[in-house]
Amino acid sequence: MNVHVATLAPHGAPTTGFYIETLHELRVMRDGDHLAWPKVGVGIPTLRRMFSYLLAHPDELISMRVLLEIAGSRAERSGFPVSGLLSMLRKWGLHPAIERKGHGMACRLRLRRNALWRSDTDAIDLALAQLNVARSAGDAAAELAALRSGAIHCKGHFLPDYDGPPDYPIDAQRDHWADKQKVMLRSLARYCAHSTDSALYPEGYAAIQRALYLDHESVQSNELAQLLAELLDDRRAAKRYQQRVLSLRQRN
Repeated sequence: MNVHVATLAPHGAPTTGFYIETLHELRVMRDGDHLAWPKVGVGIPTLRRMFSYLLAHPDELISMRVLLEIAGSRAERSGFPVSGLLSMLRKWGLHPAIERKGHGMACRLRLRRNALWRSDTDAIDLALAQLNVARSAGDAAAELAALRSGAIHCKGHFLPDYDGPPDYPIDAQRDHWADKQKVMLRSLARYCAHSTDSALYPEGYAAIQRALYLDHESVQSNELAQLLAELLDDRRAAKRYQQRVLSLRQRN
């Protein structure tokens, strides 16, 4: 079964196929509609935790033991939480994306990247690739289009509700996607700030605010916020960002 991403809704999600939002919150959509967490005999927090870990490790084989520890299952030899996870994916129609190896407690699962589903992080990677092509070609219009198509997906921290045990963190993935979002948002803010079209200044200012949400102690982001505030003639905000930049530089 192949489902291809087609047109985008105003919020950036495709209107066809499976789309998974991982930034700011975890949501699964099919053909533009949000999917509810089905009743499979396993609590929603447990399902979210296991599914989040698979999403953070696509194309990696994850053992039953690891998934049970993430689920918090007290029954060491019971695979019931994982069976619930598989039932959930079947009800959604996402089960073809799961590869199973082995049986029983020796079972391992892999969430495969394929044409069945896409995520907001995929969209950011695609936009960054398009941005590089546009810059290499010196195509300013294509550059702005790529920046906008990526920025619309930059909504916050990666899987912020994941609360698995300390032995199974996703901190590296969170840092990775925070960095990519900051690159995208700062690039859009910089493009707008250096544009001769003043109508772009508010868009750039909004973008840099979102970058600051991800890292309010970034000197680079605060400098861009100061510049855009000055361009928008918001002297109070510009002064505030200027003072923050000075404070951050003294601290470092």
